[in-house]
Amino acid sequence: MSRDEARNYFANRGLKYSDINTDDISNLKYIIQKHLDHRNVTFTDTRMFINQRNKKTVFNKDGNLVGCALTMRCHYFKSREAITFSSTGFIGFAGWADHTNVKPLTTAFCEWVDGLQKNHNE
Repeated sequence: MSRDEARNYFANRGLKYSDINTDDISNLKYIIQKHLDHRNVTFTDTRMFINQRNKKTVFNKDGNLVGCALTMRCHYFKSREAITFSSTGFIGFAGWADHTNVKPLTTAFCEWVDGLQKNHNE
C-alpha cells in the first residue's frame, strides 16, 4: 500500500483528527510495533522500533488531536518520522523510507483506522 492509499483509507472512512484521542495514539503505537516486529523477523540486521515518547503530540482543550509526530528508531538512528499527523491535516508516513520500510507503517495505520472507525461508529 502506498502512502497516498493509506491517507485515502483514513479520509474515505469519514474520520477526522477530532475522532482521535490519547488512547487511540497509544493503540496506534502498539499496532505499529506489532507490524515492525513482524518485519524484524526478516530484516534482523536493521531491527526497527516505535519510540514510546511523543513530545510533539498536541490535543486541544476538548481532548481532540491537533497534531502528532510518532518517531521510530534503529541501530543507526534514534528518531525518524514514523507517522505524522500535521496540524494542516496532512498525514505523513516515514518520508525517509523506501517502499519496503514504509510498508509496516502503512499496514499498521490501516489496521488502526479499521479499529478507530469501529469505535467511532459504536
